[in-house]
Amino acid sequence: MMVEAVKLLTRLFASITLMPLLAVPEVALAEEACYECHGDEDFGRDDGPEGGLFVDAKKFGKSVHADVGCSDCHQDATLVDDEHKPKLAPVDCGECHEEVAEKYGASLHGKALARGDKDAPTCASCHGEHDILAVFCLSWKWTVGMKR
Repeated sequence: MMVEAVKLLTRLFASITLMPLLAVPEVALAEEACYECHGDEDFGRDDGPEGGLFVDAKKFGKSVHADVGCSDCHQDATLVDDEHKPKLAPVDCGECHEEVAEKYGASLHGKALARGDKDAPTCASCHGEHDILAVFCLSWKWTVGMKR
């Protein structure tokens, strides 16, 4: 009886300690599926938004959201037959950044967006879309942008 208990505990211990090493994170799998299309520099260039639908994996990998999966922000990007619906909902940064979203909503920019001003700056206007910069990087981005 004691030998059987030791065997069982050994198997349990091995399962608990080794399984995480064998598992592939869900985020990596989701991103891999996304990059099959969005990793192509010409993807969506003809019929998508200006600049196409390409996402530079290297730039995203250096962004502050590098450890966030695509579907964490693009929550309606559910794959059916290896594709998602053509038009996804706008990303709502306030899902994770609630306090900042409240401040933005009360600001001139937030109020302009709420009344439908298409030129109102959004989070992405300053922070970028897939090359998301931290707050301390923004003054550098503005300076570089001004020089162009």
